[in-house]
Amino acid sequence: MIDLDDTLDNADWLKRAWDLPPYGSKEFFNVVPIADLPAFRQLPVYRNAVARGLIHDDEWVGDWTVDPHEKFADLLLDLALHGPPADVAKAYSPETRPADGY
Repeated sequence: MIDLDDTLDNADWLKRAWDLPPYGSKEFFNVVPIADLPAFRQLPVYRNAVARGLIHDDEWVGDWTVDPHEKFADLLLDLALHGPPADVAKAYSPETRPADGY
């Protein structure tokens, strides 16, 4: 059987960029409860962080950085799936748009 998600490069998962607090930090566990850690380690975001050298032997070793290209791709995908934030959508709605259309 062929597994189309067998590598990070061909996984069809949406989230791969690390935009979380440093792995294992107090801030990280505020986002990911410790009880969910085994399942989290199976996600592409964790596996990609390991592949990029941010996490080694289940310890955070990387700088807390976000690849701007990956972050942009995540934001664009979120915009495509969920639309603009409410404040932006309201600012450009027909009711609030100036008469000249801009």
